[in-house]
Order: sequence, then C-alpha cells, then structure tokens
Amino acid sequence: EVMAENFYDPIQDLDPDDGKKVLACFGGEYSTSGNDNMPYRGVDSTYLGRHCSVGIVDKDEDDVTLGITPNTTICNHWPEEELKNVPKMRQNIEEALKFLSKDDDGFFLMAEQGDIDWAAHANHMDDLIGAMLDIDDMVDAVR
Repeated sequence: EVMAENFYDPIQDLDPDDGKKVLACFGGEYSTSGNDNMPYRGVDSTYLGRHCSVGIVDKDEDDVTLGITPNTTICNHWPEEELKNVPKMRQNIEEALKFLSKDDDGFFLMAEQGDIDWAAHANHMDDLIGAMLDIDDMVDAVR
C-alpha cells in the first residue's frame, strides 16, 4: 500500500532528460474504491460529506432538457481510510515541479482540477469553492 507521503518516491531517481515520459493517474481503476475522480474537497477543506451526484435532469414531454435539480444527498465518495493514501492537489504540483525542474531544457506542466466542472454543472457551491481552494493551492505551490 502506497501512502500519500510516499506516493512519488518511485519517480525521484528518474531523469526527465532521458526521453521517457511520466504520467500520474488518479482515481478510476487506480483506487481501491474505484472512484473516477480524486476526492472532492469542500469549502471546509475536508473530503468527506460531498454531494452524491450531479443532480436530476429535468425534461419536458419532448425530452428537451429544461434544467437540473441539484441533488442534495450527501455521501462520502471515498472511504475515509483511503483518503489518507491520496495525495492532495498541492502535493501533486509540488512533486511535479520537483521532478520536472531537473530537466535541462525546461518544461511545460499542465494540471487540471476537474472537479470544478462537475461542481458547477451540478450547482454544488460547496464543492465548487472547495475546487477553487485546490486551484489556489496549486497556484501557490508554483510561486
């Protein structure tokens, strides 16, 4: 079992100048719980008690989407014991910068906090603000 604090140990001795690529994937089949995304962060900066789905699609008699009724059901997408094994967004950026900064030719880093889309489409303000806090942490790590 790889804990969050050891998650990036396997790439530390790699050389970004050797032409090999490093890709880090989070969620989906890579997690014990099989979640598609990394844990959602809420405005309270916890990863527990998030909204369970994007909501209920409201349609008219012609099957035209009229809107989405937000789902107010709260659940834990990730088991609490698994959360401690998942690096946070800030740590992902810090470790990526540590690795890529060894590249003699410079580098380009693209990172996404994809939960902001899910939260906005579902009209879940708490998750949306949590995603913004993740983005703020990512930008702060670059400074």
